[in-house]
Amino acid sequence: MGPIAEFLCGLTGSNEEKNAQIGNKFNSALSTIIGFLTAAAGLWFFIQFILAGFAWISAGGDKGALETARNRIFNSVIGLIIVVGAYVLVGVIGKVLGLDILNPGAIIQNLHF
Repeated sequence: MGPIAEFLCGLTGSNEEKNAQIGNKFNSALSTIIGFLTAAAGLWFFIQFILAGFAWISAGGDKGALETARNRIFNSVIGLIIVVGAYVLVGVIGKVLGLDILNPGAIIQNLHF
């Protein structure tokens, strides 16, 4: 570990303890980023779904506007399925390969510098 990394991360203890601290900090940061992006995707789905529903209601008798609203709802649902499916797929691939992909700090903790 360099002095800058020790200063920024506030690392103390032996090398193994430092590796564990780095892994925990990395897990925390990555978990926050993934959680934020997942929440943003869910919020985006909700906004698009509501706007498409409003467009559907306000379409009146216009078949073109109704088709556009229907496609927008369909696309927002497909987008949400892709986000959730990607998360599940990464977890399954990690299990098959024996890697804890959704917990990358564990990999760092197992490294011995």
